[in-house]
Amino acid sequence: MSFRSLGLLAVLAAVLCIGSTAGADTIIYQEGADTPFIGGAYEGVDDNTLLWLSHTAGNYQAGQHELRNYGKSPSLGTGISGTDDPDGRTYKYKGLIRFDVTSLAGEYASIDSVKLRLYVTDGNVDHANSLQLFRFTAANGDWLEGPSPNGMPYPPTHSASCWNYRAYNTTPWDSGTAGTDLTDYESGTIATTAYSSAATGWMELVFTDLSFIDDWVTGAVTNPGMALRAADESKYSWLSFHSSEYMDDASLRPQLVIGYTPIPEPGTLALLATGLIGLLCYAWRKRK
Repeated sequence: MSFRSLGLLAVLAAVLCIGSTAGADTIIYQEGADTPFIGGAYEGVDDNTLLWLSHTAGNYQAGQHELRNYGKSPSLGTGISGTDDPDGRTYKYKGLIRFDVTSLAGEYASIDSVKLRLYVTDGNVDHANSLQLFRFTAANGDWLEGPSPNGMPYPPTHSASCWNYRAYNTTPWDSGTAGTDLTDYESGTIATTAYSSAATGWMELVFTDLSFIDDWVTGAVTNPGMALRAADESKYSWLSFHSSEYMDDASLRPQLVIGYTPIPEPGTLALLATGLIGLLCYAWRKRK
């Protein structure tokens, strides 16, 4: 085989190799599924619903719901409900969720896309609304999921998150409650999606800001998690999703889907170098 043919083959092999490995791969973080890259059951999701009740009614004392923890509830809620409450009570829900993504460290050249998928199970949408996702500030990032599936016992077990505390009885939210955007979580949304019904099925929030993902992966900063809320909390509109504790079908638990470009394998780089050398040799021979 001629020198020219060898050079051209080397270049072709490099191009084919790069083409076969280029492009984004996708991984999914979901409670109970395989942990990406390292295997074993993934146990890296914390989620909770914070609940506020408008006034005293029935057997509930003022402020009681704001001290209840729902960290092990099979449901995750957002929005405002109360139009059908016989006592005229109004309920406000905010969701908390956090994924441990550190198994991705050292596996990517770039993060290309991120989306949160939540499975809608129930709700009552009197008015069209939007679901918003915010990133918690670092100061609020040490919130604790807590152990209660149903708000009991009351008050919650020490160091559980609730409406008034990110760790009950010792550490309140920066604003004193979970309601102030600029102090409890960052002012800008990282994802939003509109809805006009509570139809059962997957709802997706596609991230428009990826700037902080590297820090969550590497541990350069503490992963503070995210807050879910209805965009317009003056309207009666609430949604319920399966949480990471949902047991009937684990495949319907929340998912964090990450698209990334893998780091090229050493063999790929070596083949590319070989191809480039072949191309240079071919060009040199042609000049002669």
